[in-house]
Amino acid sequence: MTPHHIRRIVFELDWPDKREAQASFDRISDLFRREITKRLEQLLDEHEIDGHVLQFDRIQLDLGELPESDWEPVLLERLDRALDDYLRNWIQQNQLKQKARSTSIVSRNVIRQFEGAEVKSGSFYQEALSDLGALAAFYEKGYFPSRVSERPDSLEQLLDRTIRQAPELLLQMLRQVWENPSAQTRFLHQTSQSLQARIAAMVLEQHIEPTALPERIGQALFLSESGSKDIPAVPPPVDVKTEIQPNTKAEASTSIEP
Repeated sequence: MTPHHIRRIVFELDWPDKREAQASFDRISDLFRREITKRLEQLLDEHEIDGHVLQFDRIQLDLGELPESDWEPVLLERLDRALDDYLRNWIQQNQLKQKARSTSIVSRNVIRQFEGAEVKSGSFYQEALSDLGALAAFYEKGYFPSRVSERPDSLEQLLDRTIRQAPELLLQMLRQVWENPSAQTRFLHQTSQSLQARIAAMVLEQHIEPTALPERIGQALFLSESGSKDIPAVPPPVDVKTEIQPNTKAEASTSIEP
């Protein structure tokens, strides 16, 4: 179990009858000692990620309105649910951001790798590497580098030539850019079905029906690398907004500050 450092817990309460404020303060102080700290640590343990330290400057949770009597169990249940939702969504959202950053780094490295290779020689192999650099840039960015855009070669011509000259390097490049959903979309929508089928057939060694190409292209790329049929997928965006509807008179909110 990882130790947790919670510097301060603040409850802001607004009671209709100010005379009840002191008694309520005593009750919530007792609840804090008996239950709240333990529950917070349990929730933090449940959301622990091996090898990572989660740090929050401030967590603020709106617990809505509480009943005038027996409000302690209601406060605890809402605090559990609100903090659990907050931590779960925060982790998912930051994992998406990390994945996007990693994909961006891979994308830049792909383009540099294949563009930089073209200075090696003026050979037939060098021409294939130059074509790969242009294709990687197009699928990642949506346009060809300036030095390529003036050439008469179309996307179809570049792909056709690369399939014939350097099929393994083409598959390597496509595997890397496939992690980017925008690159997937460009490939599937701007590459003819005949060329997609040729690329899939290089690995699967069978004819692929056009309607099955989007799925089979991904399988082909990753079958050739690891034998797995799992195609990398991008998780859907997460809505981090959590709202608890009030139902009675007294109001409470809590903020956790490290």
